[in-house]
Amino acid sequence: MSIGAITVPARRANVILAGTGDPNTGTGSWYGAGILRSANGGKTWNLIDETSTALNSPGLPLQLSRQRICRFAWSTTSP
Repeated sequence: MSIGAITVPARRANVILAGTGDPNTGTGSWYGAGILRSANGGKTWNLIDETSTALNSPGLPLQLSRQRICRFAWSTTSP
C-alpha cells in the first residue's frame, strides 16, 4: 500500500493520519484504500473508507476508497 500523506494534528500528538494512494498518474501508481487513523501513536490503525453523510453536500457519504490522498489541511480557527 502506498502512503501519499501523513500528519499529526496539532494538540493531539498521539493521533496519526495517513492518506493512502499514490498521487502520481503514472502506470505504476496505485489508488488508495482511504485514510488510516491511529489514536495511540501508531500501535494500532483503523481504516476510514468513507465520510459521514453530513460532510457531503448531497447528503451521501463521500467514498475515500479508490482515491489518492496526497495532503491534509487543518483549520487554525476551528480545530
